[in-house]
Amino acid sequence: MPDKKINFLLVVTVFLIFISFRWSLDACYTICVGKSASASGRVIVAHNEDDYGNLPVNLYLLKTAEVEPNDLLPEKILRVLQPLNLKLQDTLWIEVRTMDFADSYLNQSGVLITSNACPSKEDLPELSDGGVGYYLRRAVALFSSNAQDALRIIETLISSFGYNSSGRTYTIADQNEIWLVHLVNGKRWVARRVPDDQVVVLANRYIIDEICLKEKENFRGSSDLVAYALRRGWYSKKKGLFNFAEVYGQPESQQSAKNYLRQWQGVTALSDLNPEPQSRLPFSFKPKKKISVRDLTALLRNHYENTDYYLVDKERNDSVHFTNNRTICYDTTKYSFVAEMLDAQSGLPAIFYLALGFPCQTIYNIIAFDQNEPLETFYQTESWKQALKNHFQKSEEDLLLKQEWNFMKILNRNLNNFRFSSQKTEQFKRAITSFEDNLFGDQIINRIEHYLKIDKTMTLRYLINLMERGERWRLLTLKELNE
Repeated sequence: MPDKKINFLLVVTVFLIFISFRWSLDACYTICVGKSASASGRVIVAHNEDDYGNLPVNLYLLKTAEVEPNDLLPEKILRVLQPLNLKLQDTLWIEVRTMDFADSYLNQSGVLITSNACPSKEDLPELSDGGVGYYLRRAVALFSSNAQDALRIIETLISSFGYNSSGRTYTIADQNEIWLVHLVNGKRWVARRVPDDQVVVLANRYIIDEICLKEKENFRGSSDLVAYALRRGWYSKKKGLFNFAEVYGQPESQQSAKNYLRQWQGVTALSDLNPEPQSRLPFSFKPKKKISVRDLTALLRNHYENTDYYLVDKERNDSVHFTNNRTICYDTTKYSFVAEMLDAQSGLPAIFYLALGFPCQTIYNIIAFDQNEPLETFYQTESWKQALKNHFQKSEEDLLLKQEWNFMKILNRNLNNFRFSSQKTEQFKRAITSFEDNLFGDQIINRIEHYLKIDKTMTLRYLINLMERGERWRLLTLKELNE
């Protein structure tokens, strides 16, 4: 009997490791647009968050003056960050309930952080006091006044504790710059700045290649990356220049079609480049035209349409989310956003467009920062103070049902009764983009900045009105799906 129990536990453990590995291969997608590469002249970050399971997504505004620091972060993190003498920031928190690595944050100073799983080959991680994982991004959001602060915080936390997951890329942005930060399991990391006139597309593999840590304006990281790789036998100088992604990346993830196809689609959609999908894709590239928010929402809704990798059988009217190719917009997409960064001194950190669920079948609504009341109406299953305590508690069914977007997910899983067919998806995409064009339009950022110069209160009222109109339309659209 004990042997059977041990065997059962072994099978469960192996299964969980396999599932965890599978998730890491094909979860999340990020596009970074330097300020000189965007149509508005502003930094833009776009992201699809992908996670398996029926998980509620909440939006909270963390009012840091209303709670104790220990309510926000563990004592060990507060202790090592204290010498940095940083100020707490009110923060917009996108929470995926129970998940360790799915939340995104935007703070009042206009610092954004989101992430993509990028597995490393490290199997002997150095960790202190259990390492740091879930709370790293929250610490960055709560204490950063700019991207440079964020890099200092990450360096402090990684050197103090080490990273307790296989590997991940954090995207850090403020109004002036974007950095990609590759973390390795343990105490090694590297970061690279996105050139102002270029675009970066990231799936779930490391993409920082050659590095030069002497160029502090473009690179940061651990000083022993090459020496450690030589010691582990991962790299030999006979192989040529040191390439971080090739040396530290998990081979299965680096070579997976689920990753290189999505990166290739972004590169070819936004530039004049036409590389082979399996070729060495560039870290960054110059776009074929200045990139707008609408260009990015279209890419986040992409299923390889008009390419050889679009595998939907139109005659059978298959679902766009159930093909052999892992698409950018997928069955696992929990939320999607585009953040166009503003000058935080204007009173608004960013124009933040958010889609809940599959972006191809719902609108990107504008979220009004600094206002909890509309968030409570549309995007919360409990108060933000309760969420801080309950994040890792398993969600009750009534929490799921309180979020109407889960209605869409429930229908999608009931494949015998309902499928999001390719025809239906295209129909909704046309309706959605038409609604977005009429409600928001490409000139909205100029309108908002104009209002901000007159009166911040008026600007927030305008944003709340847009948000409420968008939500009413979104909920009506979801109900139509069941007809």
